Amino acid sequence: MAEWSVPGYTGLGALGSGGFGEVVLARYDLSGTLVAIKYLRPNLLGDAEFTELFRAEAEVLATIEDPHVVRLYEYVESPSGAAIVMELIDGVSLREILTSQGATTAEAALVVMQGSLLGLAAAHRRGVVHRDYKPGNVLVNGDGDSKLTDFGIAVRAGESPVPAGSMVYAPPEQFGALPARPAGDVYAATATFYECLVGRPPFTGDTAERLLYQHMAVPVPLDPVPEPLRPLMAAGMAKDPADRPADAGAFVTELSAVAAGMYGADWDRRGRSHLGEAALLLAALWPSGVAPALHGSTVEQINLSRGGAHGTGATQDRSRRPWHLRHERHLEHEQHLEHERHLGHEQHLRHEQHLEHEQHLGHEQHLEDAQHLEHLEDARYLEGEQHLGHDRHLRHLRRVRVLAARHLRRVRVLAAAVVVLALAAGGTALAVTSLGKSTSPGNPAAAVHLITLQPPSSSGSPKLKKAKKTASFPAVASTTPQPTPPPVSSSPPPKPKKSKKPSPSPSVSPAPSPSPSPSPSPSPSPTPTLTRRPPTSPPPSSSPPPVR
Repeated sequence: MAEWSVPGYTGLGALGSGGFGEVVLARYDLSGTLVAIKYLRPNLLGDAEFTELFRAEAEVLATIEDPHVVRLYEYVESPSGAAIVMELIDGVSLREILTSQGATTAEAALVVMQGSLLGLAAAHRRGVVHRDYKPGNVLVNGDGDSKLTDFGIAVRAGESPVPAGSMVYAPPEQFGALPARPAGDVYAATATFYECLVGRPPFTGDTAERLLYQHMAVPVPLDPVPEPLRPLMAAGMAKDPADRPADAGAFVTELSAVAAGMYGADWDRRGRSHLGEAALLLAALWPSGVAPALHGSTVEQINLSRGGAHGTGATQDRSRRPWHLRHERHLEHEQHLEHERHLGHEQHLRHEQHLEHEQHLGHEQHLEDAQHLEHLEDARYLEGEQHLGHDRHLRHLRRVRVLAARHLRRVRVLAAAVVVLALAAGGTALAVTSLGKSTSPGNPAAAVHLITLQPPSSSGSPKLKKAKKTASFPAVASTTPQPTPPPVSSSPPPKPKKSKKPSPSPSVSPAPSPSPSPSPSPSPSPTPTLTRRPPTSPPPSSSPPPVR
């Protein structure tokens, strides 16, 4: 740890060392905020050139305002030492991730490149060339965000500084005393990208001359690189700076387009998740050993003039007090922003869960609707089948009724025929008497008499037998009221005399047509009847014959 320390800060431990000095973890006494302080080595403090370069690094950090670049809090210079107070990134470097876990996924490599290239692009927009882009100068926190740090050898674009940098990643023109150009940073960033994908740098060698020769003449081995990323790799590590993307802004645009086209729209979310997991696995190496430090996009501008740097200690403390107040407000604002981001993330997760729930409910509703429609179709089909069966049943019933009516008519006809035949066989005949108009009131116009015919004796005449056959005809129901027959005498009728002459056959004499008369006749006109003399038989009963 450095012997001299910045007033108002308490050193807690060493974080690392670089070409200019060492970096320590410290706490700001007024607020307790953890910071990283980079001290210039004591043996370089008397060298004006190194002191100027160290001050220039602070000036560069003060001019870059970007969330992907480590922020400058304060630059302190005194006869006892010089220091740069910077934002503490509570995480690990990309070098530590590659050393412990090897190659990363393509999405993680694209994310770490995107963040650091955006930091480079912010420096390039202000005319600054980093000149020392490498895995050790890219920091990754627990959220998977990457930031660029260590602008120790950065220069203005177009200057021709002394050759410096890491030969494993630096472009070939950086060691040829050529003017610094942003395309050189693109080359070093692409070489770092190569190591993230493959697990080793594109060129290795035992000596600086061998490495420089490979950078200048040997093609980049692209076989281990995923095929969709090979054109991007070849363009970023082109030997001629004119064949590379002009600056980090153009390169990150191409990189984002290729990533979205090959790995989907959410490639950055997956890559950031992988990087965060890798950083959390190395949590023991984090500077503070606590939760990741807050970070934002604001860079505090401070006065880096020499007059302000060489004042007395009390004067420096008074000049820093307003800045510390602004710094505390800035930290409070960052905490608020972090809280808002956390709430927004939770709200986004709840929204996604709600959308998934809505989709699930919609799917279930769709299934229920489909089942309901299927049930309705089945019900309609069954209803149609029942309706058809009912129609068939009705038609069958109508046909049965028609057939039953026909059968009943036939049965009635057959029954009537049977009755007639039975009556004829039993010897019953119908006698029909037609009467003319009545010449006196109360006489019917016609009468039907049912006479029981007894079979004649064997001694009857043939004409009588023939008359019997002629007189047999079907009975006809009478609708005309019959006159009351005269009382029959109780004395037996006289027996007919036998005669050799045959008796005349009964005949029906036609009723004479009545002739009108001016006055009614006191006696009725004779009524023609169909009669037959009764054969010799017991006397009939005194009751009148039945009428049918």
